[in-house]
Amino acid sequence: MPAFGGNVLKTLFELLTDFDQISVPGEINIKEVIRMSLKKYEPRITVENVDFGDWKEDSNSNKLNITIMYSVPPVNEVLSYTLGIKRVK
Repeated sequence: MPAFGGNVLKTLFELLTDFDQISVPGEINIKEVIRMSLKKYEPRITVENVDFGDWKEDSNSNKLNITIMYSVPPVNEVLSYTLGIKRVK
């Protein structure tokens, strides 16, 4: 299995109260894992923001929408990419 992904699936469907907080003691939050992975594997972009939308509402249906806002220097235009992840039972 490729190393890309920042091991997000490890903590994605844990019982969390807030994705913005630390999910497991001693670990950094999921947003920072995504930022660091993109910096390592796609250094041509500048990540402006990582957002999970209304994750509290989506968590009842076992899904998460991740939106990444980024730019590609030297162009200043901010682009976005949304990835939907859904847990299959």
